[in-house]
Amino acid sequence: MAFDPARTFWIANEWYWRITEGATTLTAETAVRDFARPLLRLLGRPVEVAVEAPDLVVTLAEQCTPITLAKQVGDRVAINHLISDLNRVLVGAGLELAFAIAVPRRYELCGALLDLSELDRLYGDPQLLVPSTRRSWIG
Repeated sequence: MAFDPARTFWIANEWYWRITEGATTLTAETAVRDFARPLLRLLGRPVEVAVEAPDLVVTLAEQCTPITLAKQVGDRVAINHLISDLNRVLVGAGLELAFAIAVPRRYELCGALLDLSELDRLYGDPQLLVPSTRRSWIG
């Protein structure tokens, strides 16, 4: 699976292990630093993301959206919820785009900005880590 490098970023290797080993380390600060900011930067338009403990707040197209992290769950579930919530922000802004996290090579994670048809084609591909359900975040 190859993505346009202009629409991807590499996620710190430690997250691969946290996700696969069931760690519960995701905080609002790490969610913003390691996932939300880099993913939103891929949009190439003004987006603000801030921590308003214990939540994140994303401002896109003059819409301010609070995102509450999933509590008392493993990092894989919490990150899946975070990416789904960020995808809801994109849909709410009228964008036909979605974020995903893939495992392009063993022990590596990549964040990617995809159009919705690209994401649809990836469902069922074992390299797609997040989102783990088909467009449950739309609607």
